[in-house]
Amino acid sequence: MKEMNVFGMYLNSLKGVVYLSQEEEALLVKKGKNGNKAARDKVISSALPYVISVCKTFKPSMSLSLEDLIGFGNIGLVKAFNAYKPEKGTRFITCAAFWIRKEIMDALGQYSRFIRLPQNCEEELNRFFSVMENLPETMGECDKITEACRRLGLKEKHVKDLLAASSFISSLDEPCDNDSESFVFSDKICDEKTSKPAVEAEYNELCSFLSGAVHNLSHEEAFVLTRRYGLDRKGFRSLSQIGKELGVSKETVRTLERRALAHCRNYENMSEFQDYLAA
Repeated sequence: MKEMNVFGMYLNSLKGVVYLSQEEEALLVKKGKNGNKAARDKVISSALPYVISVCKTFKPSMSLSLEDLIGFGNIGLVKAFNAYKPEKGTRFITCAAFWIRKEIMDALGQYSRFIRLPQNCEEELNRFFSVMENLPETMGECDKITEACRRLGLKEKHVKDLLAASSFISSLDEPCDNDSESFVFSDKICDEKTSKPAVEAEYNELCSFLSGAVHNLSHEEAFVLTRRYGLDRKGFRSLSQIGKELGVSKETVRTLERRALAHCRNYENMSEFQDYLAA
């Protein structure tokens, strides 16, 4: 049994929608305003295809698909009928265009961002982007922001804070295509603070060797190697840092390190670690 595509069925149902003439619309609107639900529904239904054309001018987000935008657009269409005043001499679709766009933009502002912005901030951003689009392409991005803020009378820091808060988020599982390679964002993200497995294995091997070798060293030599190579798992220390701990000069520490490594060359497992001791 084929999976039912509800959205596809909805689109197919709109193929039979008949556009109303000005006379038909005026009559039905009058009846609808007087409480005739069937007349009201017919006026609203006649404009449903227009909602789809408006929604296609917006870019769907991770949290709002085209279907979602159409749903919000339809809500705006209903609000448009309630706000429509035929005595002003305009067609219903003229009033509907404003309410459809408003409902969609409100939804995008509310659901598409990780941080929800107040309505006045959304409006400031919309004005800001409108000005940015009309600035010369030869201007740098920073210069554009400064100029747009100047024209709108907004503080640059305030606008930058809004831009940071309004950044859209992306799912780690969102698929990305790179030529013939298919992957998701999480495949390309690594923790920079975590060592690579090969490096970690090599480091553990070196620590194991040195831990066994330092038993044959003097206290100072063992102290220097332990801290120099992070055998205590507290990170590598510089010659200067070790010198301060011992109360000796950096060159003295260097000498102790060389002497300790020279003694390690006589360690029974030394042949396995020639690369480490080559220096």
